[in-house]
Amino acid sequence: MNRDRAIASLCRSARGLQLLFVVSLVSIGVLLASLRVVTPGSATHVITMVQLVTFAGLFALTGTALLICVRWS
Repeated sequence: MNRDRAIASLCRSARGLQLLFVVSLVSIGVLLASLRVVTPGSATHVITMVQLVTFAGLFALTGTALLICVRWS
């Protein structure tokens, strides 16, 4: 599969990427707000941090994919 076909295939699902981008952004906001009430060092704090890193990575990945679609079209 060449590069143009791969980008075209990615951009066909742009609406889903936009939804995932927004869900990631909202989740990051909720997790950041919850860090104020979670006890540092607890298991809940660790899970919150893991989820925060995961959603930040997902946010960056979908943002990059959307940026590629905008520049390609």
